[in-house]
Amino acid sequence: MIPQQYYKQVEREIRKSSSIFIGTVKSADDTSRNGLLWVHIPELTGTSVSSDDLFQCLWTSPFAGATPSNTLESKEAPEASQTSYGLWMRPPDPGNQVVVGFFEDGGILVPVILGCMFHTQRNFMVPGIPAGKSVAGEPVPVQEANMNANIKDHNVKYSGSTKSVKVTADTRPMHELESVIFSQGLIDDFIRGQSTSGARREGASEVYGILTPGPKKPKNPKRRGSGHQFVMDDDIDNPHIRIRTGGGNQILLNDAENMIYISNRNGTGHIEIDGDGNIDIYGTGSYNVRTSGDMNLRADKNVNIEAGQNVNIKAANNYPHPNDINETQKGVVSVEELAYLDPTYQSVLTNGSVNIEGVKDINMYSNAISIQARPRLFTTDGKTIPGKLELFGDNLVHMDGTQIEVNSSISLNNPPSQPTMNFNSLGDINMQSTLHTQIMGLTNTYLNAGNQVEIQTTTMPQPPGLPCQFNLSGIDTTTTTNTLLSFNVMGLTPGYPKRTVQDKIPTPLLMFDTKLNTIISRWVGIEPSPSRSKK
Repeated sequence: MIPQQYYKQVEREIRKSSSIFIGTVKSADDTSRNGLLWVHIPELTGTSVSSDDLFQCLWTSPFAGATPSNTLESKEAPEASQTSYGLWMRPPDPGNQVVVGFFEDGGILVPVILGCMFHTQRNFMVPGIPAGKSVAGEPVPVQEANMNANIKDHNVKYSGSTKSVKVTADTRPMHELESVIFSQGLIDDFIRGQSTSGARREGASEVYGILTPGPKKPKNPKRRGSGHQFVMDDDIDNPHIRIRTGGGNQILLNDAENMIYISNRNGTGHIEIDGDGNIDIYGTGSYNVRTSGDMNLRADKNVNIEAGQNVNIKAANNYPHPNDINETQKGVVSVEELAYLDPTYQSVLTNGSVNIEGVKDINMYSNAISIQARPRLFTTDGKTIPGKLELFGDNLVHMDGTQIEVNSSISLNNPPSQPTMNFNSLGDINMQSTLHTQIMGLTNTYLNAGNQVEIQTTTMPQPPGLPCQFNLSGIDTTTTTNTLLSFNVMGLTPGYPKRTVQDKIPTPLLMFDTKLNTIISRWVGIEPSPSRSKK
């Protein structure tokens, strides 16, 4: 809307020269929520900035629209309503310059915003909040230079490589993103952490992208927090696409390193896919995976599973929840008594097996190994299936120990099974002891032979000793740099470690602190390594 007192003047200016003017936003507080801006155009109104002298301009977008309207009057039917689409950008804050154009709509001149203009020397941060020189002298994400200070050069020069970037620039205030990147362990990493993606990197910067204004500070609405970034950088040395939130969560697609990297703002979890096809996943919390179907895990070479504490494997034999008739909610229960109430589920209760097969060997090493076959529920009245343990060796079953006990005890089955012990052989049965051999029955003892029973007291040759065969080494291990501690020394000193220790091999605090023995062939640390060779 054009103020009435300036309508004729605008018409004359359009006929005389141009319909495009530069204006300054004075207010974007539009109660209609259509993006109207109140703009001061000095060329038309002079220095007056009263509300009566401001132009009410329409906010525009490179792409906007809605589906065709119809004549239906329903408030609820989706087909009666239009759907909108397009690119919405927030109108700029007051004080920013905009390009205003006038067009005629039905004989009425209407002012519209054609675009926005950067403040002079005010495009350093856009779009990737790049590194600059801070008060500490180190390259860190920085803000725009203070125009009230004596700024000699508003440009920046980067030298070196992405492994070691040097910055030549005037000092700027440190941006709050610095503390986020530092806590992620990426302050010296110009691939995953910092960047050079700014509009002042080259004469015509090869970077494209968006940097949002950021949320307003609650105690000072004129100040804003860190904005979200969408960066597309065509830099010849480091082409990449980065999406990073104001808080520091990010997705990085890097062509220079042939890498995809995803991280949360605290650096407590990240995923990386590198050019060699390695996929690294790290989390300081739990790593949880669930599927309602099968889970298939295969490695064409080795599968190494290691736990710092315990490894638990269970086939639970769960079954669908009785109230989930169509099995659409994917709920499961493990109380077998409920399953027996519905014959439909009784067939699946035969599951619950753990199958382990080694084409050559199966080796188990531990200080104590316990194998138990327990009874399990069979009917709703408490009947159980007795536990059964079978050992089979096509050639040899060898049991060795300084003490060996074979016992047939009271049954836990319902109804109880009768305790018995049978030794059967299609060949000989030999029992030998270098000391005493005792056979005792609390009631009767029977010795029976199809031909003769011979009891001799003659001295027999002493049987050769069968030495125990121990494997004290267990599974083969490799040695890796101990990066269990965040940034190598996190948790042992208050606050964050000094910048100089990030990504450095730690100084041993204890004699066993430097190296770690593990069966894992590729160790993923809490701090991503700038080099694949350091994994």
